[in-house]
Amino acid sequence: MDTLHNAPTPKFSVAIKERHSRIKRVLAEIRREKPLGKSPLFKMSLTFPSFVWSPIIDSVYSFGTEQNLDNTKATVTASKKPLLRSYSTSSLKSTKSPEVPLIKNCSTQAVIPLKTGRKDVIRLNMLTRVANSSIKMKTQVASSQQSELATQRSHKLGAIPKYLTSRKAEWAHLEEEKLKNMPDPDCPIGHVIMPESERLETLNRLLKSQLELNEEFNCLPLSKDSLRIRQKKEDLEKQLIKVEEGIRVLSKPKVFVRLDS
Repeated sequence: MDTLHNAPTPKFSVAIKERHSRIKRVLAEIRREKPLGKSPLFKMSLTFPSFVWSPIIDSVYSFGTEQNLDNTKATVTASKKPLLRSYSTSSLKSTKSPEVPLIKNCSTQAVIPLKTGRKDVIRLNMLTRVANSSIKMKTQVASSQQSELATQRSHKLGAIPKYLTSRKAEWAHLEEEKLKNMPDPDCPIGHVIMPESERLETLNRLLKSQLELNEEFNCLPLSKDSLRIRQKKEDLEKQLIKVEEGIRVLSKPKVFVRLDS
């Protein structure tokens, strides 16, 4: 590179072929010392029709000192315009939240609630409402079920219901009627069993008549033995025999009466 800096500047009347060969040699030397990506010379296209060598080329393509390189960088950066940020609606929004302006004159500043906290409160309110509604529904269902069970179980547990006791009494009465109406196996043919009430009534009547006959028989005089007293005594004895026979028959639990009689 020292040989390049010390080389004399070529004249403007040099032939085109000599210019091209000189440029190729310079490029070959640059290629040896610097990589292609870092050399600013390779960023320029070589398809120009004519090229004139001048001292300015040394400063542009970093053939001069480091000061010249810094100057070129400063000129390039100065020539570049700063990029302006677009604040249109179509542009991308920044991730940072915009700052809230503060009011200096106001003594008490209003506290702006965060959206996240408000959303959480709304969600909690919604969840509590849903939970309360579900609890109300459960309590209503439980109360309705308890009322249904209370109506179904109107009687005490472990006790026989009234309808069963009444039905049992009816069944017993019907069974008694059937037994009464059934023919007695002890009853002979052509006879009917005498009702219990009638049997008792006739029995009491016979007992009274027996007492009366006995009193009358005892009142007869024993000293007189006339014909009239004898006949009276015989009649009383016959009546007493019949009454005693009737009492003996009606004293039985079953009395059968002939149908013809």
